[in-house]
Amino acid sequence: MKRQSNGLLVATSAAVLVIAILASVLNHSPAGPQVAHGAALTTTTSAAAIPTATIASSATTPSAVAATPGAAPNASGSIASASAGTAPASTPATNPATPRYPNFTCQPPPANSYATCLFTESPGTTMTFYLWVPANYNPNTKYPLVLLLEGGGERADPNKTAAQNRQVLLSDPYAEVWGPGYPGPDDPGVQKNWPSFVVLPQVQAPAYYMPVPANTGSYTLPAQPTPSLRMAKEIVDAVRKAYTGVDSSRLYVTGLSMGGYGTWAMIEYWPNEFAAAAPISGAGDPSRASELVNLPIWAFHSADDPIVPVSGSRDMIAAIRAAGGHPLYTEYTNYGHGAWVPTYSILGKPSPVPNFFSWLFSQRKATPTP
Repeated sequence: MKRQSNGLLVATSAAVLVIAILASVLNHSPAGPQVAHGAALTTTTSAAAIPTATIASSATTPSAVAATPGAAPNASGSIASASAGTAPASTPATNPATPRYPNFTCQPPPANSYATCLFTESPGTTMTFYLWVPANYNPNTKYPLVLLLEGGGERADPNKTAAQNRQVLLSDPYAEVWGPGYPGPDDPGVQKNWPSFVVLPQVQAPAYYMPVPANTGSYTLPAQPTPSLRMAKEIVDAVRKAYTGVDSSRLYVTGLSMGGYGTWAMIEYWPNEFAAAAPISGAGDPSRASELVNLPIWAFHSADDPIVPVSGSRDMIAAIRAAGGHPLYTEYTNYGHGAWVPTYSILGKPSPVPNFFSWLFSQRKATPTP
């Protein structure tokens, strides 16, 4: 569906940066080069504390930090293993050696990087994800959380090591820009301007977030989400409960290609969970549009996308507007299957949508997600 990431190295020269970014997108699909410089665009806009009880860690890796829903970070910002809530007085004490599910464990992160974490939904059912915690995290301060859904080319390969799979995803500019930052002239400085948690799950191939091939476009949403999408949602729930500083009125979801499909599916299955959504180069189920009329959405696609038909985004936007909603939609030309490059400001020059990040982080739910 998408490219195998070519592990771009950070370039200090703006010229090299542009070449590197475009090369990344050119290789993003087996269809070959699809992106051109000087792409034009058309834009349409419209108005638009859980109690905890600590238990012993069940982590098997000595350096791991374990958490279950309900855990709170300690003074250093680490996560302590905790139960899903303080047990009633009449409930017998939990055996500290008995792990509770779902839960997750995180390795201490390298400097200025994501932590590698393992989410366990149930014994034998796991998902790797990467977690960015805001610098100088203070549990008494509220921070937004961004769920970033990756493209199919950055899925984990079962034939590669964990370190190789981490490199494939985290070296991609679209992952860097939300966390450590991408050293280009148009870097939006996400963590400097909007300190936030970033949750970046990694699907293991051959699984996907969506139940249809990438070239399908609009489709009928099944009754139940795919296991990968379900666990991505559960990871957000677990992180929210582990870190009391997560602002439940400012949960955002965005993603590209496979993750664009995943973003639409995420808000269609859980329409009341997020404060805003930004699907890129994806598609969804237009029949579910009535559930999205009150959700701030800004969708992006390129008219010449050879992988995911642009009709996927057009159909969703038209259906939501017909149902009474006011989503935003930006349609580029000549970016092929790479609409996230200008959107996420990793183009190597000023973005054609410089207000994207400020728009996203300004959205807030009137009633925080429970």
